[in-house]
Amino acid sequence: MGTTLTGTTPATTYDSLIKVTDNGPLSGTAKYLSDGLGNDSALALSTGNIGIGTSSPSEKLEVDGNVQIGTTTDAKLYMLSTGGNGNNERFYIEGYADGGTYGGGFKLYTRDDSNIFNNAVTVNRNGNVGIGTSSPSEVLHIKGNQRISALTGASVTAVLDLYGNNSNTYGGSNVVRSRIQSLTAGDAFSSILTFSTNDSSNVLQERVRIDANGLTFNGDTAAANALDDYEEGTFTPTFAGSTTNPTVTYAAQLGRYTKIGRQVTASIELGISANTGGVGTIQVAGLPFTVGIRSYMCVATFNIDNTTATPISIFAEIAAGGTNFALLQTGDNASWANMDWTQATSSVIYVNCTITYFV
Repeated sequence: MGTTLTGTTPATTYDSLIKVTDNGPLSGTAKYLSDGLGNDSALALSTGNIGIGTSSPSEKLEVDGNVQIGTTTDAKLYMLSTGGNGNNERFYIEGYADGGTYGGGFKLYTRDDSNIFNNAVTVNRNGNVGIGTSSPSEVLHIKGNQRISALTGASVTAVLDLYGNNSNTYGGSNVVRSRIQSLTAGDAFSSILTFSTNDSSNVLQERVRIDANGLTFNGDTAAANALDDYEEGTFTPTFAGSTTNPTVTYAAQLGRYTKIGRQVTASIELGISANTGGVGTIQVAGLPFTVGIRSYMCVATFNIDNTTATPISIFAEIAAGGTNFALLQTGDNASWANMDWTQATSSVIYVNCTITYFV
């Protein structure tokens, strides 16, 4: 069928053929392929290297120009390398259809020690990058544990900078920026975490610092200024006597507190409908934390019969070292006096107050 080919030079009528630059085998020095009319082919073979679109490949496979891998929905490009144990450690890149007529993205898969491929990174049709998720909904969507590392060294820190362009400048000098930074604290284990934001002069300013002492603000590093506790809760206040506690029937017994560092604010609603046997100063007991500093505070509302001073002002004497406070009274141009259970001849006593003290 057709003319028999002889020699090394094809006739021009066989323009669909390709020829090699010499008569040797496709090994050794580079062989450049051309068609029957002498036009260079896109394929070049060198010693151990293959070039597509280049006549001087420097890698095992070097492609110069656009590349299409497969025509199916999900096309895969495998990369293989020989590990130290002789096994092929490999990963692959997979192109996938991501909705619509033209939507497409790609996924990067790596192989673990159990020879299982895992989707490590996904880039969807919108350019969103997912790490640990195959459905990224943001420009960078990370699911799972994250680690931001820096070079080792006692003074080296790990930094995460967050950039955002304002509405007037894109990529210029007026870039809004925030920073999260992990610092060493001078020993083998302690660390410091800082949060900074830009000011109006485009200068990063530390706003919050967290270290072993607690939380400080605006670059303050003093341990004494660190906020080391915040909590809210309830407690159950009771009436007591400095000598003997009374036997009471409670009509109300509510307590709530907020503790910010060393400061405790307690709100109390405490009422009784009957009492017997109380001896000594009237006290309110059951504060949520032991008092650290003695203080006095006006009691907002108090109802007790037979007080000895008129007009009367009621104060709470909050003594250090305990969890109670005593009720004191005074009148116009009168001295302080403890309120005693002997004054509580009526069965009804009601205290409604908010006090603040320090632990």
